[in-house]
Amino acid sequence: AGVGDALFAEIARLLAPIGIAPGSDDLPGGGPDLYPLIAAGVPTLRLHQDGRDYFDLHHTADDTVDKLDAASLDQNVAAFAVFAWLVADSDISFRPTVE
Repeated sequence: AGVGDALFAEIARLLAPIGIAPGSDDLPGGGPDLYPLIAAGVPTLRLHQDGRDYFDLHHTADDTVDKLDAASLDQNVAAFAVFAWLVADSDISFRPTVE
């Protein structure tokens, strides 16, 4: 078993009731904003939601807070809160190994 397997299982267990399931891969991700962190060995987290309409408004004049999907935002906040809580309470070091 890997170092973070138990933590990952607990995160998955707590997120299941709000409709979030583990993905099919464990590749680092988060998009271009996080590439420097990934390159430095910092663990990242990806939360995938239905993004078919993401670029309909993204970075346009109509990209305003009133267009947010409240249920999706609630789900994101809950997911990252669970993640932050469990990681902060964990004994696992998330710092990159420096040699």
